[in-house]
Amino acid sequence: MEPTATICEPSLSTLRLEPSPLRRAHSTPSYGTPGPGISISSNGNTNAVAWALDSSSSNLDAFNATNLGSQLYSTSSNVCRDQPNLAVKFKVPTVANGQVYVGTGYQLSNYGQLTSSSISPTSLNFGWRYYTDPPKKLSTTLTNTGGRNLYLTVGDVYAPFAVTGTTCGATLAPNASCTITVQFSPSQGANGANNATLVVTDSSVNGCQNVSLTGTVSCPGGQCL
Repeated sequence: MEPTATICEPSLSTLRLEPSPLRRAHSTPSYGTPGPGISISSNGNTNAVAWALDSSSSNLDAFNATNLGSQLYSTSSNVCRDQPNLAVKFKVPTVANGQVYVGTGYQLSNYGQLTSSSISPTSLNFGWRYYTDPPKKLSTTLTNTGGRNLYLTVGDVYAPFAVTGTTCGATLAPNASCTITVQFSPSQGANGANNATLVVTDSSVNGCQNVSLTGTVSCPGGQCL
């Protein structure tokens, strides 16, 4: 007996023809080969958004799905907070429960509603120190000033500065605060002014909180190496 196949065709009564064709726009960003991965999200039958994940730049772009000439968002607008890692070729963004997920070569990026935060002070000045002086520590405080959990990552700094302690975890509840302690070691610094920036990446509208670090080393009698 030869195998048979059943082909199910939809009834015309179940199909819907859109009376007003969607507009096409040619002012969207130009994507290279093999083109972006596309996903569509909506709130029921309203607020349709077209998400485009560019395989060459790793940018995630959002457009009004009924008018592609209207760009709503791009990760390139806040690279510090939003830019996915590389290795997104042949991948598409996944949208679920109001969140957008992008899988990369070694991490899963999650995009959702933002909150607000502040950090104070925004600069730590360790002053003038002799090369032989002991290390000095100063702290800054991060506060979640919004109504949602704040997701955050405390960045690294390099000698003569070091993050020696923090009460910050991966998340910070609304209205809660945490501290980050930085140490300045004169013996590891260069003669004269030493500068660096501590970057805290979080899920606030600002995206990244920067704290400038300054310390001056003096080397009397040629004590610096």
